[in-house]
Amino acid sequence: MADKLILRKIHAECRIGVTPDERALPQRLSIDLELAIDAGRAAEVDRMKAAVDYVALVEQVRGLCAEQSYHLVETVAEALAKKILEAGSTTHVRVVVRKRAVAGLGYAAVEVERRRTGRAAAVARSRR
Repeated sequence: MADKLILRKIHAECRIGVTPDERALPQRLSIDLELAIDAGRAAEVDRMKAAVDYVALVEQVRGLCAEQSYHLVETVAEALAKKILEAGSTTHVRVVVRKRAVAGLGYAAVEVERRRTGRAAAVARSRR
């Protein structure tokens, strides 16, 4: 991943946990994203159309977290990576999802890194 768009500490509300009591109320997750981008192309034309709209991306993250309940942080991270890759603005994404899990522990986190492969990746590159 040469050029990257990096978004840190996206706060999203999510019903998450193993037990129904844990999922009864939304909990705050902290999410980091790194997307492979072509910063040179965006800088060259200096137009939003050539860049990733990170405001829309943050809204997508928050929406996905709010739309259903999850048992595992791993499931949230995987769902986010899949949605971002399907959106077509990148072929490589790293997602870190943090959750306060246990008293006396700052947070538990899961990091996943996913790539879009094959024809879908070639189509995305040709759109740029």
